[in-house]
Amino acid sequence: MNGTEFIAQILKQKGRQEMTCFPKQRPIEEAAKTGIRPVMFRHKRVQ
Repeated sequence: MNGTEFIAQILKQKGRQEMTCFPKQRPIEEAAKTGIRPVMFRHKRVQ
């Protein structure tokens, strides 16, 4: 078990059902595997 798997398991045990994130982050991938729903958001980059 690595760090991201450990964090995902703890969040699941504490009753977390959703987690906000940017796409393609390892903690989100592991949380989704445990059944936590990822809520992804984006922002518009203005130059």
